[in-house]
Formats: sequence, structure tokens, C-alpha cells
Amino acid sequence: MSVAELMAVVPAPAQPRDVGDLTAWKNAEAKIGTRLPTDFRDFVFRYGSGVFNDPGRLCVFPRNPLSPDFDNRFCSDCELLREIKELAGDEEFPYAVFPSTSGLMLWADDDNGCMFFWLTEGDPDNWPVLVTPSRSCFWERFELPMTSFLSQAFSRRLICAPWNEPEFFSGPRRIKFAQERAEIEYE
Repeated sequence: MSVAELMAVVPAPAQPRDVGDLTAWKNAEAKIGTRLPTDFRDFVFRYGSGVFNDPGRLCVFPRNPLSPDFDNRFCSDCELLREIKELAGDEEFPYAVFPSTSGLMLWADDDNGCMFFWLTEGDPDNWPVLVTPSRSCFWERFELPMTSFLSQAFSRRLICAPWNEPEFFSGPRRIKFAQERAEIEYE
């Protein structure tokens, strides 16, 4: 599965936070109103809550449906997307917002304002990843599970518009998954 691919690039924490079990996962899916991708479930069970940190360069904040603040954050994310869509118009923001059919669901953002979505069409295990840079309605689509997308981006095997600068994910310090703000390296 693709979570192993991601773990080879960024090791998972020994004791992840907010992981729950299959019952908690199914309850989270019921609250959201849809089944979520299997690789995302595996990611949450292995990594839990936290931040991908490219030391001194960038932080990527994945969502975790099992974290205590997820419900409020999920509602806020969907409302923000509806506002962005209304301001941008259908031409620049051509997608619906979840829970609409084929709607966007935010699964991560970064500290540069880039957003990472699934387009919720068809089987969740086949949802494509859509990426848009900060303050832009330029969309890139990747036919990959989110864990493969992250693995390939973090190892520079895939370049997407928001992360096309050569310094992202290029060392010398390795990307890590930080569970606490104090673990994030800014320089």
C-alpha cells in the first residue's frame, strides 16, 4: 500500500497521537458522510496528528478525522472553500465543494497557503489529488493516492506548482513528521 512508500521517505512516529481504531474511523466517516480513501486511513493510523516539516522551508498540515478538533475544522474548511468559490466564480473555481457530488474535500494545506484536495468522484480509493497554490485558481490534478503524492513530492520524483522551487524537500536535513509545535524546525 502507498503508506509504506511514504514511510520510506518520512518515518512515522513511534507513538502517533489521535489514531483510534476501526470503529472510531467508521464513526468519523459516518459524521463526514462518506467513506474516505484507504491509504488515508492507513496514514492516520500510522502517523496520527502532526505536521510534515521540511526544516527551515515548509510545513504541510494534513487533516486527521480522529483528532478532537477535526469536526469544527472540517466545517470551517468547507465554508472557506464555498466562500472562495463564490468570490472566484465558476470559471476560476470549476469544482463543487463537498458534500456536493464531485466536490472538493481539503485533506491538507501548507504554511505558504497552498491547498491539497480530493475530488470526491467515484470510489474514494480512486479520488484524484488536486492542488492549488496560494491565492490562485490554477489547478493541478494527480491520479495518485494522497500518500503516493506526498511520497513522490517529498522525494522530488513529482513536482507540483506550489512546490516547484528546487530548495523544497532537497535537504540537507531530512523531512520529518512533527507531532508537537516545539518539534518543528524553522531554520
